[in-house]
Order: sequence, then structure tokens, then C-alpha cells
Amino acid sequence: MKPRNRPDAGSVTAEFAILMPLAVALLVAVLAFIGVQAQLAQTSQEMASIARAMEAGPGSDDWRHLAQEFDVQFQARDSGNLVCLTLRKTLSILGVGQLPVEQKICALPVGR
Repeated sequence: MKPRNRPDAGSVTAEFAILMPLAVALLVAVLAFIGVQAQLAQTSQEMASIARAMEAGPGSDDWRHLAQEFDVQFQARDSGNLVCLTLRKTLSILGVGQLPVEQKICALPVGR
């Protein structure tokens, strides 16, 4: 019996060779996105903790200790009856890039 002449012989291998790296790249991109979202959620929680500590009242430096603990840069200023904080943190994305996160918070401290 004579073997058939198939013009598409090897096409499955070629398609696999093209699609497999694309599938792996897509998987890595999705995992990176999930990691960034997790970091953003954690940073948001840290900044909320700092904001709650800031509202503790005059003379409380708990928020400064939290900012140092969470590695968050801050700038504090009085704005009338309010105390306003600008919180900044830079997140690392897979060790390749950086994502700056900034949040501004103003609160009326207890006792003012």
C-alpha cells in the first residue's frame, strides 16, 4: 500500500509551536495582573489603617509609626480644621516596573 500524500503533514506541530508560547505569555500576563491587584488591595488597606490612626486625635503619632512600618511616604498639612495627609508608595511589578500609588486623606481629628 502506498502512503498518501498529505499536504498538511506537520501543520499541527507548527500550530502548536506558534500557539504554545502565546498561551504561556497570556498565562504570565494574567498572573502578573492578579499580583498587581493583590498589591494594590494590600496598599489600600495599609493607607486606610494610617487614615484611621490619624483620626485618633491631637498628639497621636500612631499614624507616623504605621507609615514607617508599611514603608509609605507621607506629607502632612493642616487645612483649616482638617489635617490632610498625602500618602505615597511605589509598588514593584514583577521586578520589571514600578507603579506609583498616591492617596490623599483629610480628617477632622478628635478634640479639635
